[in-house]
Amino acid sequence: MELYHAFVRTMDPALPVCSGVLVEDGHILRTGDFAVLRALYPDARVEGWDGAALLPGFIDGHSHLSAVAWDRLLWDARPSPEGVCDSLEALRESGLEYLRSHTLPHDTWMLGFGCDDTRLGRLPTREDLDEISCQIPVLLTSADSRWSAANSEALRLLGYDRPEEGPCPLPAAMLTDPAVSARIKGPGRAQLLLAVTDAARLYASFGVTTMQDARSTAAELSLLTEAGHQGLIGGEVACYLDEKTAPAHLPCQPPAENPYHDRCRMAGIKLTLDGAVHKKTAWLSHPYQAPPAGRGPEYRGDPLWEDAQVTELLTHCIRCHWQPVIHADGDAAIGQLLRCWQAARIETESREDLRPVAIHAQTVRRDQLEQMAELGILASFSHDPVYYWGDYHVHSVLGAQRAASLSPLAWALEAGVGFTLHQNAPAAPPHTLFSVQNAAVRRTRSGRPLGPEQAVPVQAALEAVTIQAARQLFEEGQKGSITPGKLADFTLLEADPLAVSPDRIADIRVLATVKAGRFIYRA
Repeated sequence: MELYHAFVRTMDPALPVCSGVLVEDGHILRTGDFAVLRALYPDARVEGWDGAALLPGFIDGHSHLSAVAWDRLLWDARPSPEGVCDSLEALRESGLEYLRSHTLPHDTWMLGFGCDDTRLGRLPTREDLDEISCQIPVLLTSADSRWSAANSEALRLLGYDRPEEGPCPLPAAMLTDPAVSARIKGPGRAQLLLAVTDAARLYASFGVTTMQDARSTAAELSLLTEAGHQGLIGGEVACYLDEKTAPAHLPCQPPAENPYHDRCRMAGIKLTLDGAVHKKTAWLSHPYQAPPAGRGPEYRGDPLWEDAQVTELLTHCIRCHWQPVIHADGDAAIGQLLRCWQAARIETESREDLRPVAIHAQTVRRDQLEQMAELGILASFSHDPVYYWGDYHVHSVLGAQRAASLSPLAWALEAGVGFTLHQNAPAAPPHTLFSVQNAAVRRTRSGRPLGPEQAVPVQAALEAVTIQAARQLFEEGQKGSITPGKLADFTLLEADPLAVSPDRIADIRVLATVKAGRFIYRA
């Protein structure tokens, strides 16, 4: 039995703050005044964190744990703000730094991801990659996975050993050919398992006790369950399977009946309706401020599915009792989600509370939020792009008026739509307090206020990463607040987020993270 002594912000309206939390067998037994609890339970071991703030463990609203694990092994060739490769020289220096900091097993390829040729000015050539290494095979893939570039050694191993036969860039279709892909030696199983451990520890360092792996394939599900079985994952991970994997692995039963096994839980299915706003591939109802190259002035992005297909998928979800989480970034895609979810409910005559989630939802309109509230659809906002991409949205993507209502958290509160915040790792680090700060401050990277009327109180932002995030996962009975009977999932911070200036919340240090009464991270 352990008795925690700290300033406790419970996120439970029945007792919002206290100074003591009694834990037994990984669950919260009692909360209240520390001195009183100490007198009642004199044999309890005291975890003294005087001056620190104890909050519920943070819960990830949407990310990709398996992709974060891969990123721990691969060469990150993304441009800013996610990476540093904004020029060919920076790309070369980044590749050399990767080789200095990573030891590749014999015959293993150096695999890079996220390269953006539009930022580099041109496609990288074999000669560019030969400057990084002539001995180790190097394969670099673009951010949109449309092409890959290879150095001379990689081209030789792929069978293109003469320059005139060396296509660069390599088309994505070629690399998916089993005869070709079999020659590319990436990280082995043991390396991947260690990378999952490293990735889970990264989440824990930001106070996260429950992670997500959204759009898990069968291979990723196998990797995560094996890592969990071996005790390599400190927290827990909720997996949302892709539409090909779900039929074989996701039981047809209500979401709340799918428990965790070996730290992993099959929480539902992930569907994708459009692209990303900042890449100008989201499906909008009005044209982009400045269309991308090769597109006319009326370009609004494109849907990935027809309405009939989406309705059929969602109808199947309802009949199987699957919770769907749906990538819908543009307001036209969100409109499609609303139409098709309504049609699926009519088709099935079901009113089961499946809590579908509109993922990212950056350009959702006020009228759509009101419809979401009526239909029981939640939102998980990718809000940090207000900071990362806000200036770009104003002058190139959406224009000032639409950019001001990007990720409209205040409208969601008004409409009564339950929402969470997410970082979409590995697109950005799983820095939960950074997201809380951005929700309360709404400033761009240049310091420009962007739609300050859409900022929300810090309390609401904290609820979005605790109790609301637990509800999104159907886990509010076990997580999300420091309440007797729930799991002892805690985040220990050096300061209370409500006691500092909102623009300093991201600077608060995570001192420790506790999962079911066990420390999984200490600073």
